[in-house]
Amino acid sequence: MHLALYIGCYKNSAKMHKNVLKVKYHFMTPDWCISFCQSNNRNFASLNDSTSCLCSDQFDDVTDIRNASDNCGIVCGGTDLENGPQRTCGGEDSVETFFIKGDCVREPLSEEYMATRHRGCIDTPQEADNVIATSSQQCLMFCGKKGHPLSLYAQDGKCWCGKADKRFVLNPNPDSCNSSGIVDVFRTLVEDKRCGNIRLLPPGKHRTVLASYPGSGNTWTRYLLEKATGYYTGSVFNDGSLRKIGYLGEITPINENRTDIIKDHSFGNRNNYQAGILIIRNPYKSMVSFYNYMNSKKDRHITSASEEQLQNEINKSMLNHIGSWKGMNLKATSHEKPLLVVYYEDLVADPISNVRKMVEFLPNPILHPSDLEERLACLSQDTTGLARRPPRKLPPELFSKQLRTAVNKAVAEVRERLRKIGVPKELPPYEKGPEFDW
Repeated sequence: MHLALYIGCYKNSAKMHKNVLKVKYHFMTPDWCISFCQSNNRNFASLNDSTSCLCSDQFDDVTDIRNASDNCGIVCGGTDLENGPQRTCGGEDSVETFFIKGDCVREPLSEEYMATRHRGCIDTPQEADNVIATSSQQCLMFCGKKGHPLSLYAQDGKCWCGKADKRFVLNPNPDSCNSSGIVDVFRTLVEDKRCGNIRLLPPGKHRTVLASYPGSGNTWTRYLLEKATGYYTGSVFNDGSLRKIGYLGEITPINENRTDIIKDHSFGNRNNYQAGILIIRNPYKSMVSFYNYMNSKKDRHITSASEEQLQNEINKSMLNHIGSWKGMNLKATSHEKPLLVVYYEDLVADPISNVRKMVEFLPNPILHPSDLEERLACLSQDTTGLARRPPRKLPPELFSKQLRTAVNKAVAEVRERLRKIGVPKELPPYEKGPEFDW
């Protein structure tokens, strides 16, 4: 199986790109199409009319993000050959599209791979059927082949399959998984469509800025909000590198008014924002993250600068930018428009509660889905996102006394501003440096 993200159902494009690879297969399934497209080095796999597979480099080679459809209910030609639930493969005039995120996963599964699929733990299910598995690997593969997003494995060999819901409530803290009566939860490669099928908004006038200093988790937050609301976010930057990895709101300019939540590193008046969400992150972490972005040669949203570069240049870089971190946060909190402040560290510790808070804050009623709790349960299985840089331990001695003095002064000024405007939760103690954690 392949790691793929379900994009949604869209009408066929009137004119497909000439490089689209098309194939018909009587026993078509999403897994077969995704595997075929990946083996041909394409980024997107689209299924049409039960038996057709279309492989493309770009999303809009096959369809148009502006033309969402509800007509993707035709059962796949190969459904009867699968042991899991019925799968759909588009419609007569519509395609179901997947973004291919990774290579094929083959058995036997390594411990390293299993660690990447671990999602936390839950209390041992009391009213759910189980089977016996010889290992967590066998349980994961069994549940995946049955079409379930999650596998649950107990040390006595019991294996449950399911999805995050009222029965299976995830505890993301892996430290608590060693207790008695607790089972480990793993994510299969089966896409959970409850938080898929993300679309553009109908043209409207609402516009909320998602503001932050660079390197503060803005792109990751966009992923969380798209999954929770069911609608794409936009950006003032028109970032082609993000578009290629699944942030399809980058396709449409914000002046088309088809996205409401807009990524920006400012909260000015230039884009007529009605409200704002401000993400604040430890300046040591955010400025190092921004330095990584500026000094990486490729995949800038997920790669890091070398240790040697950090050792030689980070103090000079941060001294030049700490004023920008302070200024951006002071400017964003100087407006009279509705503002929600979210600390990045809180978002990492409890993404679901904080995403719920952000969705409830949004002025646009369309972004308050009636199935929000189902979408959040689905999201709880996959909070990592599409472009999140792996964490790196930053030694305290990396930062000079001069830099720490400048950072502490900036932090104190931002904290005082937040108190003055009545933000209910105190700014975290970022003076502790890069080692700070809740």
